[in-house]
Amino acid sequence: MIGKRKKILSKIMFFFLALFLIIIISVLRSQIQSLEEARSELAESVKEYSNRVDELKYEGMLSEKEYIEKYAREVLGFHKSGEIVFKKSN
Repeated sequence: MIGKRKKILSKIMFFFLALFLIIIISVLRSQIQSLEEARSELAESVKEYSNRVDELKYEGMLSEKEYIEKYAREVLGFHKSGEIVFKKSN
């Protein structure tokens, strides 16, 4: 009788241990997935900032006249006479 109780008790403990481990594994998998999504978003942000840094380095190398001309073209939409301008269509 005591041996039978120990077997049943050990089976119940094993069942709860296995259940606990399954729950922990599923929670950790969901956390890993959310962290991977966050990592990919951060990698995209790093790429965007890297591109912006490259643009700023380029602008820093321009002379004052070249920078003013670039600004007038890109921001203000000016162009030289006789120049063909292509516009993006939305």
